[in-house]
Order: sequence, then C-alpha cells, then structure tokens
Amino acid sequence: MGMEIRFDLRGKSFSSQARSREKYDASYGEVLLGNGDGTFRYWPNAENGLKLSGDIRAISKIAPGKLLFVKNSAQAEIWKF
Repeated sequence: MGMEIRFDLRGKSFSSQARSREKYDASYGEVLLGNGDGTFRYWPNAENGLKLSGDIRAISKIAPGKLLFVKNSAQAEIWKF
C-alpha cells in the first residue's frame, strides 16, 4: 500500500463454549486503518488478503509488513501485507 501502518492489535475469535451452549463463530478477521484522529477506515479483505480461521489467542508484529497470529490448538499463521 506504500504507507506506514501503526498497529493497535486486537484479536479474539474464541469459539469454545460450554457444551450446553451453541458454538459462536467469528469472521475471518477485519482490518481497520487508523486515520490519526481517532477514526478508522475499513480495508477490505479482498484487497488485503487477510483470511484467518481458528481461535486467535495472540497477535504480534514480527517484521515490517508481517504479523504473527497465534492460535489455540492450531498452527500459527503469518499475514504479509
């Protein structure tokens, strides 16, 4: 995208519930870019390529243009943007 991106990383996609409750699935993830004034704009997944599945437990910036998503009981994923 040719821009500096500053991150406020948040992630939750927990689907595990008590057995007596139905399962709640989250989306594949969403990207909101900060405008610097407290507002955000949506970056469509069709453009950014983000498509995560599983229970996200942690997110970490590991290099410029790369985020690591750690999951519960699944292989971690790296998103390159």
